[in-house]
Amino acid sequence: MMRIRGWAVQMLLAAMLSAVVAVPVLAQSSQELLAAAAAGRVEELRGLLAAGADPNARNAIGRPAIVVAAFQGNRRTVQALLAAGADANLADERGMTALIAAAAFGHLELIELLLSVGVDVNQASTTGATALVAARRGQHARVTELLLAAGATEPEAEAEEGAAGDDPAQAAEK
Repeated sequence: MMRIRGWAVQMLLAAMLSAVVAVPVLAQSSQELLAAAAAGRVEELRGLLAAGADPNARNAIGRPAIVVAAFQGNRRTVQALLAAGADANLADERGMTALIAAAAFGHLELIELLLSVGVDVNQASTTGATALVAARRGQHARVTELLLAAGATEPEAEAEEGAAGDDPAQAAEK
């Protein structure tokens, strides 16, 4: 029978305890990151990212930090998330992306940033709404022109009709 020394037991217990404690700490840092992203507190966000927070963290309803920041038009926040490795095409459960959110509210500079990192200009929500559809609904002519110049294509008529209930402005309230 192998005898375990006291220090080995202490090391094992310490490792197990740190694993248990790490889960709530990571959850807390994700919530802090999401709050900073929503409020545009870019320096706080950078600090959280430097401390190991996940740049692709999601809130309680599954909305990624990058989409939360895009709804608010927080270009610097989105830029910090991207620099930390956030996925520019990440979507929530309804398919809402940072580009669709930014297009819905006419955040032109943010859209330029997203396009510069190669975001999928034709990615659609679960109802078929694209950034182009969102920009048109919001009557953002310059955004519409920019998206078309970047290769956005007209959605099929039935997808556009099906997207009628998917209003990004309403989604921002959630």
